[in-house]
Amino acid sequence: MENDFSATEHLVTDNWSNDLNQRQFYEYNLCESILRGYAALGGLDTGCDINLIFADIKNSKNLLEIGAGYGRVIRKLLDLEFMGEIHALEKSHTFYNNLQEKFASQVTTHHADILHFDTQLKFSTIISMWSGISDFTKVEQQLFFNKLASLLMEDGQIFMDTSLWNQKPLNATELANQSYIITAQDSILHGYIPTSQEIEEYAAKAGLKLIRHFTYETDAKRKRLMYVFSL
Repeated sequence: MENDFSATEHLVTDNWSNDLNQRQFYEYNLCESILRGYAALGGLDTGCDINLIFADIKNSKNLLEIGAGYGRVIRKLLDLEFMGEIHALEKSHTFYNNLQEKFASQVTTHHADILHFDTQLKFSTIISMWSGISDFTKVEQQLFFNKLASLLMEDGQIFMDTSLWNQKPLNATELANQSYIITAQDSILHGYIPTSQEIEEYAAKAGLKLIRHFTYETDAKRKRLMYVFSL
């Protein structure tokens, strides 16, 4: 795997993008095993985040997951016998192929970048779990919200999970001013954790209403934030 930074330059920086994260981390051939380890470390491997919101989403006609990865959320939804249509959006070529192999008969998988996802579909539920928004820069995060708003049905809801902005991710090697970096073997991942105020500003500019937000604990006793939006 080729990286755009050398191993001696693992510094928090603003000089990155979601595209760079894809090339440097999510296409890495050991990424699935790395992410499974991180999920267990943070207490998300059991799907506690989905348990928390399942009563709100179980009757959804259709659901779109942003950044389905190795299928952690999809597997949980199927285990809970979610009856609506499941759509999984995944930018990584590696993960997209894996999702197709695992869930082709149960899930509609879209190989696309959320910022450029071209579809006429609208969804009653959109979920972005495990700090998916943090894979985008602050500028890209507003575009992320704009896109989610455009994909939502009039009476639909968006559920978004984030880290606490003043809490260093367990797998991060550095954290500075809400920006962090994660290094694993030859892979590098940059991130930016938005504050609740920034989240509210993104939502307002995208034409979304913040219905509620709350702190919860994972199975590993790590605190996280869950936001719920509507049009």
